[in-house]
Formats: sequence, C-alpha cells, structure tokens
Amino acid sequence: MRREIEAIRKALISGKREVSANQTWKRICQITEAGDIEGKKIRFTQTDMERLRSFVIREAGFDPTMDTLKDGRVEQSTVSVNEKLAQGGVFDSMVIAGRPKGGSVPIKEMGELPAGALACVSIDKMMPPKTVSDPIVIMENGAMMAYLETIRWPDNIPNPIVLYRGHGINLPEIKKWVREVPDRALIIPFFDFDPEGIDMTRQYEAQRCIVPSNWRAIENRSPYNNATKYMKQISKRDLLSQDTRIPPAMRRHIAHNKIAVMQEHILSHDLPITILNFELLPTS
Repeated sequence: MRREIEAIRKALISGKREVSANQTWKRICQITEAGDIEGKKIRFTQTDMERLRSFVIREAGFDPTMDTLKDGRVEQSTVSVNEKLAQGGVFDSMVIAGRPKGGSVPIKEMGELPAGALACVSIDKMMPPKTVSDPIVIMENGAMMAYLETIRWPDNIPNPIVLYRGHGINLPEIKKWVREVPDRALIIPFFDFDPEGIDMTRQYEAQRCIVPSNWRAIENRSPYNNATKYMKQISKRDLLSQDTRIPPAMRRHIAHNKIAVMQEHILSHDLPITILNFELLPTS
C-alpha cells in the first residue's frame, strides 16, 4: 500500500489529472473507485482527486497535499492504524557498531561488546567524535556486519571499531559524526573494490581505505569480478581516471581488467585485505 499512497501523493502535488495505466494505478482505481481507464491512460475529475486525497487521509493519517509518510513505524502508528506504511526500514535511523574481537565502541554508557556482537543505537547515544582513539572502519554493506569475526583483518588493525555507514535517514548523520573525528588517519572506509567504492571514500574525508592485498592478481575473468557492474559505473561517470589518490598502476589495472569486486565476494573468496594510504602517494 505504501507504493499506492506515494503515487497518489505525487499526483496530487503535481496537479496531474492523467496518469499511465500501470498496475499501481489500476490497483488504486480499483480500491478507491476513482478515475476512468482509457487505453493506456487513467483520467481523473476534480471529484476523483478529492476522493484520492480522502483515501490517503483515511488510510495513512496524513494529508498528501501537505505532508508525507512518517519515517519510522512507531511514528507512523501515531497517525495511522497501519504502521507498516512507514517509509523507513526498522533500523534506518540507528547506528550499528561492533568489533571483530569484542571490546569498547564509542557509545555512551556501553560496556564492552563480546566478539562479533553488534550494538544498535540512535546517533545521539554516540560518544563525541573527539573522544575516538581507535581505528574506525566504515563498512559499506550492512550484511558484512554479521561477519566481523570472519574477515581477515590487516595485521595493523586486528580489532578495529566497525561502523555500518547506513543507508536511510541515518546515513548523513553517521557521515557527519565520522567527519568530526579529529584524527583523520583513524577513519578507514571498507567499500566495494570498484570505481564507485573508491570514489565514495571522498565523502568521509579519508586518508586511507581498505583494498584487496592481491589486487594485481584480480583479472577480468576472475570468478568474483563483476565486469558488467564496472561498465555500468564507468558509463555514468569516469570516477577512476582522475583519482590521483591511488597509484597509477592500480588505476590502470582496474581499468584494463574492468574490475568491480563486491565486499561479499572479498569475504566469500577469502581475499586478504590491506590498507591503502592515500596521504603517502604522489599527486600525479
């Protein structure tokens, strides 16, 4: 139902009296008894538009011409009996942190975590960034957080603090917190080994990142390489050729072999990883 409500909201805001007769809008017509299907189009009268507006107010508890769905289920439950209409996922507003071997994480009033355990708190429960003194790995993919003990961490960071970068309303909040850590050398993004993943490290003002130790051995036909994904990224924007933070040899190798290796494949194929220091590299 969330999709239908969002479609109605956009139509009402735009003032459109005509929409494409796709499955979503056909379902809306059936539920609300508003609109006339004419071939590949659905047309609405002013009365139909009011009926659509009333439907959203009744079902979702907000006026679609003035507001949107709530982000969380609890917040949505204050205005509607259907809490699942909320836009955000269950953990979209939370920070997820852990350590491979257990230990303390930068969360207020939090004792030491067991090995592999994860803490999940709101951003206001995080310690001030200036108090951080241990390396912090920023993890791109949330699924990897369940395998902190399994990852073959580099010898110089055997037990880092690991933060999931987020993907919903928490993403900008986590990014802001990370940027405020005074010692930038402590911030180590661990993203997919592809042009977009490497480029994304800029958002965290990182001086280094994690890459496969054996990157020279990764080839176009390696079983874990996704050359198709590489081509899609490059077709949108060449993120690699001008990135002088990484060695020219690495740039050439990635481009020549069309390399895109996802974090999950780094783990499942037991690829060793290492830290690439941006600050120690030439600018040309």
